[in-house]
Amino acid sequence: MLKRLIGKIADGELFPGKMTYHEARASLEAHAHSARVFLAKRPDVEPEILYYLATDDAVEVRRLVAANPGTPQQANRLLAHDRDEDVRCELARKLGRQFSDAGMAWTPRARALAFEVADMLAHDKVVRVREALADEMKSAMPMHVFEEHPREAKHSPLLHAS
Repeated sequence: MLKRLIGKIADGELFPGKMTYHEARASLEAHAHSARVFLAKRPDVEPEILYYLATDDAVEVRRLVAANPGTPQQANRLLAHDRDEDVRCELARKLGRQFSDAGMAWTPRARALAFEVADMLAHDKVVRVREALADEMKSAMPMHVFEEHPREAKHSPLLHAS
């Protein structure tokens, strides 16, 4: 898709006449953004790419990475500190769904990171982020997660979500 679009640009189909420097640069930037959005949505993209996209300048891209079930927990940890609360809300919703998925196969390290990220979000300064997490996890949080992390669970607002 992107290759075809770049081919049309190169052949002059999309921009009749000579392009100015600013038109060419705007075209490149616009298509680069489209490519990042395309990749951020795909759960089958390599984890390193999603980690890279987690630090993208575009909020839209970071929001898609936060919602992507294929995003590695290390990237989720970065996104838990994102300056945009919508990014953190998407991450909270996704984590809640992942904790409720009984078939989710996590390594012990990934599970520990997921719990760490969930706890960060549970203490977020924005109420909407905490509510998004609590709503998704209210009935889904397996008690064994709290039992495996008793020190963290003791202080976690997730236990007290109403």
